[in-house]
Amino acid sequence: MWKLLLSFLGRRAEGEREVISAKQTLGMPIKAGRSSVSPHEIYYGMNSLEPEFGLQWLPIIQNLSVFHHDVKKAVDNIIALSNTELEMEFDSSVSPRNASKMRAYLSEAEKGWIKNGTQNTLINSLFRQIAVYGALSAERVVSQGLNGIDEIVMVSPQRIRFVYQNGLYLPHQQTPILADTRMGLKQLNTSTYKYIPLVMETDTPYVF
Repeated sequence: MWKLLLSFLGRRAEGEREVISAKQTLGMPIKAGRSSVSPHEIYYGMNSLEPEFGLQWLPIIQNLSVFHHDVKKAVDNIIALSNTELEMEFDSSVSPRNASKMRAYLSEAEKGWIKNGTQNTLINSLFRQIAVYGALSAERVVSQGLNGIDEIVMVSPQRIRFVYQNGLYLPHQQTPILADTRMGLKQLNTSTYKYIPLVMETDTPYVF
């Protein structure tokens, strides 16, 4: 299996040579770029992409994760097994004194990253989001002085839509507030907001 995956990624197994024969290319020359069609082109050239699954199931899955004993237990187990103790390490270019200072600074700063809870609350919430929705969706709120992070907020994946523009999938949030939006979609700042799917069925960012 790994040999097959490495072959697809263009990496050779140790001791093997990479050879592309005329038979493999079926007479078609290899060109830069993709030959397949991206999903946004399949959907009638629309820039706004809808997920390839029923969004109506997400609230049901969320409710099951709270009220159904087996589903709730599975989610709780994922969180417990994922949130292990960690230790921040630095490479040799950082002196032990500076490393100690940075750890102390981050330890103090992270106290404000979540308003109702602790660092463990934040980490558990992020892991829960991944377990329930299959994706991490959160934003780092930058301070007014642009010199740090005020807090980290969770953004519901149920409200995230992607718009394909200039070869990029740009995240937008559905909102009833029409100001500063396009068709009810507010573009999110990718420098501060992150949507990270656990797995994708196609090359669109939506988790499947």
